[in-house]
Amino acid sequence: MATAVPKKIKIGHYIFDVCNMTKDLRKHGEVFGVCDQTKQKIHIDVTATPAVLRDTLLHEIMHGVYWMFNLEDENKEEKIVSSLATGLLAVFRDNPEVAKFLMEK
Repeated sequence: MATAVPKKIKIGHYIFDVCNMTKDLRKHGEVFGVCDQTKQKIHIDVTATPAVLRDTLLHEIMHGVYWMFNLEDENKEEKIVSSLATGLLAVFRDNPEVAKFLMEK
């Protein structure tokens, strides 16, 4: 991957540390990332392919956003976050000018 994974990500007024996935978190099945809102940490599997890594990071950021805005309904959260993260990443990849426009200050 050409660009390093960010070490910190600001989600609202919280600063999340981005950490490597631990063995304890990996033992819960095929998990590429975890967002720990209580400790403001995003754990990701840095050994994943670049495409999976990008998708996972966006996925975990969206869990942080979901938590920050106090959205409810745990049963649907994973489906919503997975769909939106993968969909948004595809839009940004297919339309880099849109991502650039959205990032302008």
